[in-house]
Amino acid sequence: MDSRDFASRAEFIAQVAYEVSEEPDAIEQHPEIVETLRDLAADEHSLHEAFGANGHDPVAFVKALADGLEIYRTEPLERAPGLIDGLSLVASTLRQSGNSVAHA
Repeated sequence: MDSRDFASRAEFIAQVAYEVSEEPDAIEQHPEIVETLRDLAADEHSLHEAFGANGHDPVAFVKALADGLEIYRTEPLERAPGLIDGLSLVASTLRQSGNSVAHA
């Protein structure tokens, strides 16, 4: 995955994370966020590169995040701060990784 693709995904994920913190139906408005996360998880090399070797499995994390958001494609996300935090973490990590690639 190139840095533009990372930046694009990061911006979309960040947008949805911001919107869902303000509007419980943001996942319903952007159901493609689930597939975006699943596609991201499928690119294991790039995901491991972005998250680094921190002892955690970013692929499992992103897959679990996508699975957790699945139900909210059809109902409001009201009391799931962990999912919102997860979206924010993924967006932030992808942004930082994209910035590192752009400045290398």
